[in-house]
Amino acid sequence: MAAGGKSPYSAPRAQLHQEYQARLDAAYGEIDRLLQRQRLLERQLARTGGQLPELERMVALAERAYGTQNISALVYLNLKNTLLSKRLELDDLKQAQWETNVALDTLLAWPGPDGR
Repeated sequence: MAAGGKSPYSAPRAQLHQEYQARLDAAYGEIDRLLQRQRLLERQLARTGGQLPELERMVALAERAYGTQNISALVYLNLKNTLLSKRLELDDLKQAQWETNVALDTLLAWPGPDGR
């Protein structure tokens, strides 16, 4: 035992405990951030997915109108482009959701969908 009755190992143990607690706090912070991101992505997916049926309907109407020369090619192509952009946005949101879920599962050391 060291002078003063303290173990020479108490300082390293205290330091290890502080480092462990800091890592634990960082992990909890990251989990919270990922859960918030999950909720945000769910709302965005619902909103974007909800817009697709109406856009698809509008494009179908525009296609018929363009076929009968009741709208210009520019109007028709702009609507088709808008629909394509929304579909791509939806795909990007799904990918972000998947990546967020994987990051959360990894951080929590949860098994994947196949149980591994």
